[in-house]
Amino acid sequence: MPVPFMKRTFIAIHITPGQQIINLLDDSRNLLQKEKIKWVHPGNIHITLKFMGETAEENIPLIIKEIKAVLSDCNSFLLRFRGTGVFRNIHDPRVFWIGIEEDKNLSAIRDKLEVVMEKLGFKREEKSFSPHLTLARIKYIRNKNLLGDLVTRYKDKDFLKMQVKEIIYYESILKPEGPEYIELAVIPLKD
Repeated sequence: MPVPFMKRTFIAIHITPGQQIINLLDDSRNLLQKEKIKWVHPGNIHITLKFMGETAEENIPLIIKEIKAVLSDCNSFLLRFRGTGVFRNIHDPRVFWIGIEEDKNLSAIRDKLEVVMEKLGFKREEKSFSPHLTLARIKYIRNKNLLGDLVTRYKDKDFLKMQVKEIIYYESILKPEGPEYIELAVIPLKD
């Protein structure tokens, strides 16, 4: 029996960063240029709703069909991006992010996707949903005070308001220069 061809997939909302986010990225890169940090390319910024990982290519049409079905009654909605922070903590930072104000529409869509993907055999996410925009993955940082100052400086800043009109099912191809995301399906939300 042949081994199925696998693709690394996830469901997300693509974010077009406004000038304020670009400025934050530039400011952060300049301030932390001597640290071992992998910055997210502005064109790859997104909110992950469900990471499936290795997915048999033959199952992708069914996954797309199920995503479309479960989102068919979901309306477009407004998201607000505000403040910065780190995952783990400032003493052992791993991810530098922009926060997203809590939104019931976003949580409801994420919950629907978790349920349908679990029925298709993908493990349910155990961690609670903490929507954010990853700006950087921190491998090693010597000067944590600089990062702490950066987080403090932007912790109350409003970065962007965006109407979410579609959900995207992506393939992620890992490359040395950073991941490449290929749209497998774009699912529009109702106006």
